[in-house]
Amino acid sequence: MKNWNKEDERLKFEHNGFNCMILRSEDYGYLNGYVGLPITHPYCGKKYFSLLNLIILGGINFAEYGDEKFGFDKELYWIGFSNYSRDYKNENMESTLRTLRSLTEQLDPVLLAVNKLIGLKQ
Repeated sequence: MKNWNKEDERLKFEHNGFNCMILRSEDYGYLNGYVGLPITHPYCGKKYFSLLNLIILGGINFAEYGDEKFGFDKELYWIGFSNYSRDYKNENMESTLRTLRSLTEQLDPVLLAVNKLIGLKQ
């Protein structure tokens, strides 16, 4: 572990039924947050720039199928964000966890279905 505020380089966890992962950039120390989507999720396979309705500071800037080289489950479609597009000097593991939790709540398939029923854009 490098001395980036003495925090871990990687954290895997589950929240709201989604696999989540935080990875620290080896070169610059900023944190990247990712959520793994099952193939049945409506956003699976969509490009990151089409996910503009997901509200997180800095926006989604990653959407790809998993690559085990980086610890991603290759059976899932991963979307995520990088804190380099934000003020990463003020980001830490806890704030990145909060952002990921918020993202999973927005990705909940039941919520997506309700939004569709009431006419909100997906």
